Amino acid sequence: MGPEALSATALGKQVGVPQSTLSKWLKRATVGVMTSESEQQPKALTTSWPCRA
Repeated sequence: MGPEALSATALGKQVGVPQSTLSKWLKRATVGVMTSESEQQPKALTTSWPCRA
C-alpha cells in the first residue's frame, strides 16, 4: 500500500515466483489468520472400544 507499492505481478517478477502462486500463498495466510481454531476442519471422532448394538 502506498505510492511505492508493488503489484503482485511486479513482485512476482522481482522474486521469480508466479503471481498466481503469490495469490495462493496470500489467500492461505489470510484464511489461516482469519479462521479461528474452532472453525477449522473438525478432527474425525474415534473410539478405542468396541461398540455393541
